[in-house]
Amino acid sequence: MALQETKIRFTAAELAALDAAAAAAGLSRSALVRDRAVSPKMVLSTDAYHRLVSDACAFMRGDLNRAHIETLTAFVISRLAASYDAAAPAALNHR
Repeated sequence: MALQETKIRFTAAELAALDAAAAAAGLSRSALVRDRAVSPKMVLSTDAYHRLVSDACAFMRGDLNRAHIETLTAFVISRLAASYDAAAPAALNHR
């Protein structure tokens, strides 16, 4: 089946978060966006995501910088989402 192109705009911060989530899931940015748009598995607003990262930063008391915590948070969320997917074993074994 031929895929149709669509255009979407993101801020630099949103693209960075998408790239981190895509890398953690072992997907390209476009595959991550497509998967989330077509079959969303988990609903987490941008604000909720940033609150979660802020809470993790506070929990770590400065032992990790925010960029590392954001990457780790995106990784964990992606893996949790993948666990609900029928293709989860392939995604979870990606290195």
